[in-house]
Amino acid sequence: MSDRIWLKITTVCAQVGFVISTLANFVILTLLVVRPAKALGSYKYLMIIFCIFSLFYTSVETFLRPLIHMYDNTLFVIQQKRFQYSDLTARFISG
Repeated sequence: MSDRIWLKITTVCAQVGFVISTLANFVILTLLVVRPAKALGSYKYLMIIFCIFSLFYTSVETFLRPLIHMYDNTLFVIQQKRFQYSDLTARFISG
C-alpha cells in the first residue's frame, strides 16, 4: 500500500474517531448533568471529569494530527500542520 493511501486512510479514521468521541462524550455529559442519579454518588463527578479530559485530548489530537512511528527503542512523533504557524509554535504545541 502506498504512503499517500495510508495517510488518507489515517486522516479519514481520525475524523470519524473525532466525531464519534465528541458525540459520545457530549451524550454522556448531558446524561450525567441533567439526570440525577443517586446510585452513582461521587463517581458521577469522576465520570464528568473523565469526559471533559477526553474531549480536550480528542480536540488536541485532531488539531495536531500526529503520526507516531516506533522502531526498536525509538519513538518518532511527526506533526502534520493544518494551519500556517511558526516552527516555535509547532514545537510548543507538540510538547
